[in-house]
Amino acid sequence: FQAEDGIRDRSPSRGLGDVYKRQELGCGTGLFTRHLLTLPIKNLILNDISSAMVEILKFRLKLPRYTRFLIGNAEYISMEKTDLICANAVFQWFQNPQSSLFHLKNSLNNKGTILFSTFGTETLKEFRQAANMNSPITLYSLNQWKNFIKNTGFTLKLFESEKRKIFTPNTMKLIKNLQQIGAAPIKNFNVGGLRKLIRYYDKHFSTKQGVYATWELYYFSISLE
Repeated sequence: FQAEDGIRDRSPSRGLGDVYKRQELGCGTGLFTRHLLTLPIKNLILNDISSAMVEILKFRLKLPRYTRFLIGNAEYISMEKTDLICANAVFQWFQNPQSSLFHLKNSLNNKGTILFSTFGTETLKEFRQAANMNSPITLYSLNQWKNFIKNTGFTLKLFESEKRKIFTPNTMKLIKNLQQIGAAPIKNFNVGGLRKLIRYYDKHFSTKQGVYATWELYYFSISLE
C-alpha cells in the first residue's frame, strides 16, 4: 500500500511561494521526499530515527543545497520553527500521539500546518484474526484522533480516509513484507504456530489473485489558527 501517493495528492502545493519552510518526519529512504522536492521550498529539514535510512536517501535522491538532516525520535527531539510538517505513515509509531502533537506544536510558526497520514483501525484485520493477536502498534479510531487534535489546540482542516485490499501471491510473502515494516511479530510464534497461521490465512483470505490484507489510511491536515 503506497501511502505516500495518498498524502502526496492531499499536500498543499499552491500559493506557497519560495519562502516556505518544511520538515518531513520519518523520511526513511525518501518515498515522500521525492514529492516535496518538486515543490517551491526555501528550507527543507528531513528527519528520521535511523541514520542508515537517511544515508540510503542521500544515495538515491539528488538533494538541493537547502536540505538539512535531523536524526532522532520526532516525539522528543528538539526542532526549529517551520511552516509545514509532513509525516507519511509515521504517527502510528508514536507512543503517545497527543503528547507528540503538543511537542510538534512548539515547532510550528504562526498558522503552521501538519499534514500526516496514519493507519486506521481496520488495517491488517485479517492477519490479526489469523494470528489471534492484537496489532504490535496501537491503532486509534477517527474519534480518538479528533480528540487528540482538539485537545492540543489544532484545527482540523481536512480529513479523508482510504481503504484497500492489497493482494500478495501467498501468505508467506505477505508475512515477509509485514516483517520488513515491523507489522508482523513472527518471533512470537514457534514453527508449528506459524504453519497453523499460514493454513488459516490461506483458507479464509485466499482468492484467485492471491491472499489479501486490508489497509486503512487516515489523512489529516491540521493547523494553528
